Amino acid sequence: MKSARAESTSLRRTAGRSGQSWSARYRVWSDRNYDYLDKRITELAIFNPFWRRFLSFFWMPFAYHSGVRLVLRKGDALNVLLPFRRPNRNWYGDMAGAAILGNAELAAGMILFEHCGADCIIVCKKMDFNFHANCTGPALYVARAKTDIEEKLATGRPFECAMEMDVFQAEKGTNEPSRKRVGSCDMSFSVTQKSYLPRRKRPVMPV
Repeated sequence: MKSARAESTSLRRTAGRSGQSWSARYRVWSDRNYDYLDKRITELAIFNPFWRRFLSFFWMPFAYHSGVRLVLRKGDALNVLLPFRRPNRNWYGDMAGAAILGNAELAAGMILFEHCGADCIIVCKKMDFNFHANCTGPALYVARAKTDIEEKLATGRPFECAMEMDVFQAEKGTNEPSRKRVGSCDMSFSVTQKSYLPRRKRPVMPV
């Protein structure tokens, strides 16, 4: 695939020779490349740990500084770890409740994207979190979808996905949950496949 600059230069040179206006040709070019870049960047952010970390620095700084990451797959459950680092701790040395609560939505979203892939738009609609104990180490999120995602995706229509999550304190030196249950959460997400939506307006990019 040609680079964006090369294609832009080619379009500028040929716009005057064809019957189409420059703006019409640019619209076709930007739509085609936007779709490709959107899908490719989303795939990297979902499935590649390095690019997930790199891209979160620009688009999700909260996740970048907290260090939340996918660590383990067990059957239909995916485990996400929140490190016990300074930005996540409160003034008396425990894991801050706000950090656990805020990263719960991120953890569930990461897990749901793993199931749905890069062609979906996922939005959290409802979240009911209950704290059970304090956390004095890394927190481990264990989430499961209560909705049959494969069946819903096959319809091609938007749907709501219910998820249940348990938050444990991780065993020291491992990514395994301990017996200490920190919290539990019931969540609801709206999932829409991008192909179902009308083509979104593209930003005007300088070329």
